Amino acid sequence: MSTPPSIERWDEPLGATPRGTLILLAGRGEAASVYTRFARRLSADAYRVRVVRDVTDDPKASTATVRGLIAESEILPVVLIGSDAGSVLALDIASDARSGVAAVVSAGLPSAHGLLADAQTQLDARSACPVHRKVLEDALAVDPLALARDLPRELRLPAPASVRIPVLAIHGNIDSIASIAEVQSYYRQLPHARVAVVHDGRHDILNDVSHRSVAATIVLFLEEIRLGVPALELA
Repeated sequence: MSTPPSIERWDEPLGATPRGTLILLAGRGEAASVYTRFARRLSADAYRVRVVRDVTDDPKASTATVRGLIAESEILPVVLIGSDAGSVLALDIASDARSGVAAVVSAGLPSAHGLLADAQTQLDARSACPVHRKVLEDALAVDPLALARDLPRELRLPAPASVRIPVLAIHGNIDSIASIAEVQSYYRQLPHARVAVVHDGRHDILNDVSHRSVAATIVLFLEEIRLGVPALELA
């Protein structure tokens, strides 16, 4: 019998008007706590954040958990944010026109095959941020060899034409898990996608050295989804 994935929750500051619901799907070997810094930052901007741990442990149970979170969300819009394998599941769920998802942020989309490397090499592939590297070195937060695992067969990218909602893709230009050229070949086929390439960015792009710029880019995208028009235009 499947055990539902654990969920961590962050709400908007007391007295603030909530602006939307963000459901973050974590990648291979990641506990929800890996995204504490990211979730606190987005919740401080009055978004309700829900984080689902490693979706590869049980993709079917993770899918059910995410759909349950979507159904219970009182604050719209609902946006899925995926990291690593979580991006694959986020896009797959969003490919259902009845999903209730308004948009997807796809961060660090992986290859289907794992990186056959030792723990130190995988750590270096994930992030150069010294604060985040300390999180990654906690065995309770991350399986240090998780990136060596291939994605489960149940986790496969949907047909591009089926993802009819806006997608913000964020990828590091030195991501050694999946090259920018590899992921762009998929993103270019999506009807409503834009790709943000992060200079010197590694695989854990939500928690890499450019995490502030990445979070700011995501907030601008979220505001555009919420308002229906660009939140900021440069003259």
